[in-house]
Amino acid sequence: MLYFEQEQIGNNIARLTAQRDGVNSYLKANPNVLDYISSYSERYPILPPEILLEAAEQKIDPLSPQMEELCEEYTKEFCVQAANDWEAVKDKFQTNKYNDDMTMNLMDILGGLGSTAFFYANKVIPDKLEKVLYSEDGVRELPLLGKVDFQPDINKFGDTQTSLWAIAALDWFDENAVIWSPFPDQNRDMGRRTNTIQDVGGFYRPRGRVWAYAQQMNAYDRYLEEGYTKEYAQSNIPINLNLTQVEGIGEKQSWLEETKQWLEFVSEGARLAGKPYANEMVTRVVQNLPVNYNRDNVISVESLLAENMPEYQELVTAYGYTPTQAKRIIYSNIGEPIKMPDEGSEINWTSIQKPNAINAFAGTRFVYSPELAQDYEDIQSRNLNKGKLIPYSVGRYEASKVNQVGSTAYNIVSGAIDAENRIVSSLGLGAVTRTIKKGAILARQVDRLPDLLKAGKMFNKEIAKDLIQPYEKYINPFTGESKVGPAIKAEVFDYDLDAPFKYKDLTKQIYKNDIKPAIKASRQDYKKYGLLGGRAPKFLSNTVDDIINKKFTQRSIQDMTADTSVTSLSKNPWLQDAPEEVLTLVQKSKTNQNTENILRRALNEGYVYKQGDVPWILDSIPKGSSALTNAAINAVTGYDPGLKSLGSLAGNAGNKIIKGIDKAGKYTSVGMNVLRGKNPFRRVIDGTPQLDSAAYYAWDQGGELTYKSNLGFASAFSEGMSPYWTKKFSVLPGSGLSYKNRQKAFRDVLRYLDNTGFNKETSDKLITEFITKVRKTPNGGSNVDDLNNFSDKLVDASKQMVATRKGDYATEMFDNGLEYIKNSNNQLKSYLADNMGEEIYNKFSKFVKNPADGTKVYQPALVKLSEAVNNEAFLYPVRRLNRIMKGTFFEVPTLQNKDHFAGPGLFMADMISKGENPFKYGLIPTKRIENDIISNIFDTWNSIIFKPTKIIKQALTARVGFEEQARFVFAGLAGIFNKPLEYVSWLYSYGQLPKRSRVRKLVNRFMDSGNDSNQILQSQYFSEAANANWTYQGLDLRNTSVKGYDWVAVDANSRDGVDALHTQIQRIRNNPMSRKVAEYGWSPELETWAKTREARDMAQDVIDETGDRYRGIIRKHEDMMEYLSLLEADIRYRTGHILREGVDKFTNADKTTTFNHDSVVFSGSQQLRDAMWKDKLLKFDSLEEINMMPDMEQAPFVKGWTRKEQNKILDELAKYIKGNDDIAGLDLGKVMMPTKQQARTAAGRGVDKLADFWNTAFNFLLTEPLGRLNRSPAWKQYRYMYIASQFKTYSKSLQLKYIKEFEDAAIPKKAIDVVKGYYKLGQNGKIKSYEQTSQLANQYAVKGTQNLLYDAAERHQLSEITRNIFPFPEVWFELGRTWGRLAAANPYKLREANLIYRGLQSSSAAFSWQGQGWFAPDPSGSGDDVFLFPLNKRIANLISPRKIGVEEADGGVTLVGNVTGVNLLSTSLTPGPNSLVAFAANKLFDRFNAKMELREKVFGPFAPPKDIIEAIVAPPPFLKKGIAAGNPFSLLREQYGDTYVNPKNDVSNWNTSTNEYDSMRAESTIDVYSNIRAGYDEDKLLRSGELDKYIRFHYPEWNGLRITEPDNSTNEGRLTETVLTDAVLSYSAHKAKSLFFIRAIAQEIFLTGFRPIFNVKDKGGTWWATQVLSQEYNTMVIKHGNDHTLAAEEFYVKHGIDHPYITAGSKENSDGTKKILENRNIDWVNENEELLRGFKKSLPFLVPDNPQAERNYAALWDSVTKRPDKFALQQNDSVAWFRYNRISKQIDEDPNLTYEQKIVHKRDARIALAYANPGFMSNYGVETYIPATEIWEEISTLWPQSELAMSQPSAQGLPEFLEILKKTEELSKKYSPTKNPDWWLSSTKPEAFTLRMQVAKEAYNIIEKHPEFWYIWNGVFIKLYNNDTEQLQYIGDMRDTR
Repeated sequence: MLYFEQEQIGNNIARLTAQRDGVNSYLKANPNVLDYISSYSERYPILPPEILLEAAEQKIDPLSPQMEELCEEYTKEFCVQAANDWEAVKDKFQTNKYNDDMTMNLMDILGGLGSTAFFYANKVIPDKLEKVLYSEDGVRELPLLGKVDFQPDINKFGDTQTSLWAIAALDWFDENAVIWSPFPDQNRDMGRRTNTIQDVGGFYRPRGRVWAYAQQMNAYDRYLEEGYTKEYAQSNIPINLNLTQVEGIGEKQSWLEETKQWLEFVSEGARLAGKPYANEMVTRVVQNLPVNYNRDNVISVESLLAENMPEYQELVTAYGYTPTQAKRIIYSNIGEPIKMPDEGSEINWTSIQKPNAINAFAGTRFVYSPELAQDYEDIQSRNLNKGKLIPYSVGRYEASKVNQVGSTAYNIVSGAIDAENRIVSSLGLGAVTRTIKKGAILARQVDRLPDLLKAGKMFNKEIAKDLIQPYEKYINPFTGESKVGPAIKAEVFDYDLDAPFKYKDLTKQIYKNDIKPAIKASRQDYKKYGLLGGRAPKFLSNTVDDIINKKFTQRSIQDMTADTSVTSLSKNPWLQDAPEEVLTLVQKSKTNQNTENILRRALNEGYVYKQGDVPWILDSIPKGSSALTNAAINAVTGYDPGLKSLGSLAGNAGNKIIKGIDKAGKYTSVGMNVLRGKNPFRRVIDGTPQLDSAAYYAWDQGGELTYKSNLGFASAFSEGMSPYWTKKFSVLPGSGLSYKNRQKAFRDVLRYLDNTGFNKETSDKLITEFITKVRKTPNGGSNVDDLNNFSDKLVDASKQMVATRKGDYATEMFDNGLEYIKNSNNQLKSYLADNMGEEIYNKFSKFVKNPADGTKVYQPALVKLSEAVNNEAFLYPVRRLNRIMKGTFFEVPTLQNKDHFAGPGLFMADMISKGENPFKYGLIPTKRIENDIISNIFDTWNSIIFKPTKIIKQALTARVGFEEQARFVFAGLAGIFNKPLEYVSWLYSYGQLPKRSRVRKLVNRFMDSGNDSNQILQSQYFSEAANANWTYQGLDLRNTSVKGYDWVAVDANSRDGVDALHTQIQRIRNNPMSRKVAEYGWSPELETWAKTREARDMAQDVIDETGDRYRGIIRKHEDMMEYLSLLEADIRYRTGHILREGVDKFTNADKTTTFNHDSVVFSGSQQLRDAMWKDKLLKFDSLEEINMMPDMEQAPFVKGWTRKEQNKILDELAKYIKGNDDIAGLDLGKVMMPTKQQARTAAGRGVDKLADFWNTAFNFLLTEPLGRLNRSPAWKQYRYMYIASQFKTYSKSLQLKYIKEFEDAAIPKKAIDVVKGYYKLGQNGKIKSYEQTSQLANQYAVKGTQNLLYDAAERHQLSEITRNIFPFPEVWFELGRTWGRLAAANPYKLREANLIYRGLQSSSAAFSWQGQGWFAPDPSGSGDDVFLFPLNKRIANLISPRKIGVEEADGGVTLVGNVTGVNLLSTSLTPGPNSLVAFAANKLFDRFNAKMELREKVFGPFAPPKDIIEAIVAPPPFLKKGIAAGNPFSLLREQYGDTYVNPKNDVSNWNTSTNEYDSMRAESTIDVYSNIRAGYDEDKLLRSGELDKYIRFHYPEWNGLRITEPDNSTNEGRLTETVLTDAVLSYSAHKAKSLFFIRAIAQEIFLTGFRPIFNVKDKGGTWWATQVLSQEYNTMVIKHGNDHTLAAEEFYVKHGIDHPYITAGSKENSDGTKKILENRNIDWVNENEELLRGFKKSLPFLVPDNPQAERNYAALWDSVTKRPDKFALQQNDSVAWFRYNRISKQIDEDPNLTYEQKIVHKRDARIALAYANPGFMSNYGVETYIPATEIWEEISTLWPQSELAMSQPSAQGLPEFLEILKKTEELSKKYSPTKNPDWWLSSTKPEAFTLRMQVAKEAYNIIEKHPEFWYIWNGVFIKLYNNDTEQLQYIGDMRDTR
């Protein structure tokens, strides 16, 4: 039992009775006191009762100056004390819900942007604009508002939750529309009248409350004018008008007076209709008053209510303030409440100060005309809701006419109608928002519409005529009608463009194929370039000259001309999509005019940088300027201010912070100057600047280029940033430079330069080298040799940087790494190998000369184009290079291949033995600098254990997939949420059918998926976009310096041989020239073909891809044939032809090989050879052919291709290799295949296998499904969007090619119509190259897809640095960046989402299960919203009583999920640490006694791991639940079996203190058990037979009678309360495990897991969440002044439930000691920790806490769940005590009983309760967890030795009691036969009994003087008494008497 319950039950009743009697006696003797106190209270409400009583006794006049002075003085002291108490309480309960200062001004509302904007407006805007609003001090005199402060407070940065002000503004717009809308509501039954404006008297029913009120007041006036009574009039008018204050109602007046009166109706309606809460918020801002709204909310505004705050409870209970005073203190600091929180179906739109006061009588029909009233009397009499008042709204009123108020139907109908009305207003606001956004776009782009209209290339009569006329010549020979349509001719057709429906009279073919596309294309242009009515206002219609002449553009041109850095220009938003040649031109531009000409041409027809290439086209200026604002100001004033955008302003602010940090540190890597100079350890921590002083000064003083500060957030943020911070914020490059994707290679070069700290000059030199020396290939790649040469130069530059800055040893480390990595990578390449697996070198092979002897050393090099697909040029690993440059780590020689520990150790020992400084080269020695042992361990743990186990589960597919689909909506793409049919069309276009055969057949049945006629899906760009995905490789942060795959030779007859052969055949098939060689064979036909244009073109492709090594094959026929001989040899090796040395294969002296195929006829498998070029393989044993595999990377996306198809090929290849009795197998020897590199150790191989498993899991759950479902349709749509945007620049032939591609691909018809319409309109240009335009479209699609959807492989340098602290920082960065960009681009989408969510919240009351709505606040008080989980009833039936059913039970369970749980990874606004870091941080917090608030900020809602084992290998949550559930087969057997009970469900055997899973089971078991007891369902379970098998499990001798008897019953086979409790506990244990099992499955497969909310039905039949009832009980406790007795009484009377069933705690200390949970006492203990170390067992009795106070966060982390059987005993104890208290009260109030009889009755009640509630009176020795003897030993011996302990209130009576004990023990020795001083405690002798009773009497005497001693006496000492019922009853009676 809880201590406070014991205390109050023991003495509170007697004390209150005595106080009551004393007060009554006093008032009888002093009758005037009450009058005085009443007068004082009315005049001086602040004065406390004790002062009022004293004044009343002295009979001081209430009006006297003495009382006024007293009140004034007390008020001053009260205010000071209240302020101090508030500070203390606020510090204790620090929360994000409010700030220290809740005041603000208008600029603070904008948050940090307000500060920047104010500064900008005052310093930058010209004077003529500045004076409109701003002044130096920020205060301006405004009309109506007076003086208004605009000066923002920089300290409020981020504290004002600007998003909530935006929501408030939107709500203001909506609510004003609802209040004032004059538009009529939709037609609904009005009683023989319609609501049209044609009704007699002009009657119509408006939506707005004000007009509805005025209208009904007008009708009310008519009734009274015609002599009807007010009551009769009101009975026919819904709105309650009885309280109107308008005069002259019912009086007939003149027209003028009637009009004035009607205006008064409107005025009164406006006053009563309320005001939007935003009005009050702004009012308080202007008045500089605190603005009360929850700063922790994100999507809804609500005020904080004092009574719901723990601060309020603390002020009342701990500081003694009255509830009124506590509220006054809180609201004076945080502001008066403005908006009530939304609850149930009610969403509050008005303020508390001015709420909606217009009410209506539910169900009353509005009969406007008195003459019709009699017709409706019968209808009015049948009103279901007669007399009920409801707040007026159209929805509530209409719903009340047909449904009972409060019913589900009423809630649905009212919500739907009101939502419709509110949405109407929101649509208007949305249109305004979209118009503004569109205006901003128009202000930045060139308006090409005038040119199109002028050229006649928009749909018009002439174009329509031209489109129709060609069809007239096609005449139907039977009817004589033209193909145009019946009796239609182009010359006479009515071309009315305003009536396009007339065109539908044309035949379907003409209309759909010609007219409709042309109309759609024109609409698309009007939409793109128009704002209202398809045209843009003049100030937004920009010509190219307008764009060029903008101040923003001119300033950009000047700065671009001044910028001579190609690196810097490549990051400029103006040029970020410009070709490399354009960057070079701008870099070389010497004049502003030249730069302007480049931009002008790009904005006009496009800049053509090389004849025949696709022009670079600019459609608009970059973001960064406030284009719309500038255009508007320019239109009004004629002046272009060139204002920056908000993004630029925010970027500037961030940039200044970074620069401030730079200047403070002067850019040293560490800055520890003490380690420099002559100090021999100066290199321990490197302090060398990476910039020399001159370079730093140049950057610091003049490095800033101004144009970037005006080009959006990213540019403004990074402008002028030092290389140190540039590196930190940069994105890491890939592992190499792609041969096939030049754009990616260029991007990776830039990223490499940023990440490695090159100075600007070197970076520019290298970038220029790349642009000018690395040749492009026609397919968008780079020449392989050129790129390899550039790679070598990049490596040389990196080495030079290391040598210059770090010296020789660092250079040696650089070279060692280079040699190791390059050698490893060379080993991983295989291009042309013989049948022994040996690489074949030839005259075209690359080589280097051995400097020792001049011999050639050949290197693997490309032979076939297909070999370049996944290859890349070398890039020195950034991690290794940065560590070399940093100097913290240094690499040691391998030292006989010693391991990570031995190698560095031996090296340092050797240095010391030589007398050298062991830290000469750095601080931390390691074997490999980029892969040191510590980083390696953590990288492996993070990548192999922590990250995948944290996120991998089946539900991840849906969770990530839906989140990405939401991005589709914001990005304007067709997705499953907004355009599902169009999305499906995009998904399955280009022949991309579902992977699963059944789904594929279904799709084929209902839709045409088209074909990929131009092999778009086989491009590397599509592959890049599809694979830029959630991959395991993106999360694997282990060392990636060396590629993970090696080429090994495997026996063709082995298990891997078939896969190897298939791989080699695919490489041949994917190489165009190899296919030709396979087709022609080594024959004259091949030689003839080698001289054709086709052969030369293919050869040119080889040269373009690989470099000049193959230049000869296009110049010399002999070289061509020698190259083809290599391809022929490759084919022969793979088809079983044996090439013999000296016959058709010759090895030369220089180790190259040549082939002579002329004399040897091909003898390999012709079938395999044919498959290499025919794309079909003939089956080994039949004439059937099967399809060969497409490109391996594209196979998952190719129509009809599945793994099953691939297996068919492998099976056939195996047959070819093996052969049969009739056909010999192929002798292929060894075949090369890629295989993953094997680790050298068993542990390493185990890690690799686990990594392979995770990779497979990620592919199955994320990579493959998301590639198909999201990335593929996104890429296709972005590709189309680019082509459509550039379509007008394409020639007619190219346009037709794309139209055919789209039609073949079966993309959505509306998309095809647009481009087809452009063709029909004649909007075409000069570009003819399909390859180049398709390549650009593909690149655009890749970029768009990667910008929209997550790419796990892309990481920032910050992520690299913090990778072992925060597991998912890149996800956090990406979510913030992408959603921030999408929200900024589509701001009203957020509003729509907000309204939908709030609508779901408001409709929750209509759809509920056991008291829980669809969406509702979490009853547990977490502050989050929860939603009703699907299949609630079905799952609840499994958990709740099976036979009685959940409908009959009074205790139930509702399954809810957290709304925030649907989030991708976390609900935190900051990235959370991994479990090891959390564990270490928590230990650090313990060491420095960190506040709980800091811990909550760091760890979020989840506690850190308790021990290191949990931190390392904690299983994922769903698996933990599965383990806690136990054997699922056992669960099912027990669920459906009649006799089986799992022995493990005996809760008495659970070890909750050491076994985590037992603790989880116990917690859930206690919840289920408490819910059963709270609903009193144990009797129903018993009667239903549900408990039979559990009873027999615990008591096999049970007689089968389902009737419980007291524990002292002597009947044989009886069912006692103890046995029943044990049975219910085992039943609850089984249900708890079942719940865990279901939760585990749900968490694995659903978007988010669920948790149970236990509910109980009260005596009125209402369902309540037990958490809600628990909170209500706490409120009652506060209400009754912390008196739990009175609170329990009120709670039981109201609900009929014993509150301990829902309030008893289930936690205790891990060592079994009592848990201290109150923050205040924990702080006290922490402050006195050293003194209290010896009071481990008795500490809670030294510092008793209040369990009803807010529980301490950390205390719960370290606590364990009580064993359920112990919990049941404690719960019974608490329940029985309160039941006894109710019985005792009834006994005391019985006037027919004498005092002695009352004592007897109470004694009998206690005995009966003890037998009926096992565990009752457990505090008297029946049950204890720590032996009372141990606790008392500590109290009696250690406390007296501590001055601090003895100073505590609970110890005040201890010395006196110890003296009594000392004398008692002397007497005990005297009477004890063994002279035992403790004999008296346990003996049954009369003497011992007497001593015990006497000590008890003395103890109660001490308690009267020192009440706090009660805790020691009742909680400890009395438990030492013998368990003697009679004497315990006597002690209880004695306590009650006292």
